Amino acid sequence: MIALIIVVVLLALLSGALAGALIRNRAAGRQTHEQLDAARAESAQTTAELDTARGELADARGQAKSARDEAQAAQDEARAQRGEAAGARAAADAARAELAAIQESSAGGSGGSGAAEAAAGAGVSGGASVATRTGAEDPGLDSGPQTGATLAALWSLARIRQEWLSRQVASLTLEGGHPEGAWAEVTLAEVLDEEVSRIREETGTPGALRTSLHDEPPAGRSMLLLAGVQALLEALARHCQAYDLYVHLWEERLTAIVVCEGFDGPDRVASDTEAVLSALAPAGGELTLDRDQQGRLRARLSIPLHSPA
Repeated sequence: MIALIIVVVLLALLSGALAGALIRNRAAGRQTHEQLDAARAESAQTTAELDTARGELADARGQAKSARDEAQAAQDEARAQRGEAAGARAAADAARAELAAIQESSAGGSGGSGAAEAAAGAGVSGGASVATRTGAEDPGLDSGPQTGATLAALWSLARIRQEWLSRQVASLTLEGGHPEGAWAEVTLAEVLDEEVSRIREETGTPGALRTSLHDEPPAGRSMLLLAGVQALLEALARHCQAYDLYVHLWEERLTAIVVCEGFDGPDRVASDTEAVLSALAPAGGELTLDRDQQGRLRARLSIPLHSPA
């Protein structure tokens, strides 16, 4: 009997122990499920963040592609503008050639080798060397009816060429320009500003124009100064990091001053400026090269406001 009681007690104790173990196992199982659910939620959040990052990456790639397409379109537009500028330059070259022929016939073979040696001695790579030449007497330029009419026509053609180029560029860039038929109002300052823009487009050299001309010069003088400035910028601008072009009237002379920042040109620039000097001399032109106080190359070109007597 006692043995039976002992067995029953032992069974009761074992049953209680088993029940406690079962309860503990169930609690641990619930905790494990909760941890698993939390891990699943965290994984879902991570997946959502990854999807968002992928979307942002796709947007960034789309924006980069759009930027590349816009850059390519801008390059194509720039090439088209350069092509149009080349056509306009060809017209200007023809006008300069005709003007040179007029100057040569008017000079009657005047001028000599001394000015060439002075220009070559300017040594644009040197410190403050100066090349100066004053033109010979020019009895016919701008005074005879045929020559004056020719120069007036050349100046009108140059203004038309600059206006057409400006209008073409404006139509491409969707910016304003001169109204239709307004070419006759184009001034020397505006034509020179177009020339600065052309140089920037062709060579990448930025330039700034500053003028203080209160009255428009005679057509022949304007054409001559324009041709001289064009030739001077062709010789110097591409070898500068940047330049300033100043145009003003000083002591009855039209003067254009080019100041170059960071000039690093070859030796042939001296002969190029000498050629400009020789071309201007028969019309009373002067050209000097020196360095300013900051060491910048400075070219000063001037012609008489009126044809020499």
